[in-house]
Amino acid sequence: MAERRDLHLTPEQVQAIAALRDERKVSIAPAIADHRQRAKDMTRIKRLLAETPMTVPEIAAALSIPADKTLWYVTALKRYDGLLEGAKDDDYFRYSLPAGAKASDED
Repeated sequence: MAERRDLHLTPEQVQAIAALRDERKVSIAPAIADHRQRAKDMTRIKRLLAETPMTVPEIAAALSIPADKTLWYVTALKRYDGLLEGAKDDDYFRYSLPAGAKASDED
């Protein structure tokens, strides 16, 4: 990590910051792992929906993700990535990726 020279930290402050980082490594690592898993799951959902519109239960079954997490992911994708809500199929909406949308960051 680049050192910020404009802060003018004392050696004691630098040492205190280093100690905090070491102390928090235990809780930061699982949070990073959770974030990476969420990103992978959401990418898998977008790739699946790029192929065919699906309901939340269908997505959950196809990707072996719990339905409650799948619903959370779909809600987030709808709000922030423009996932489209289609016609209702029984009690569930069919979701799809908009035409021209990227299914992953690598595309």
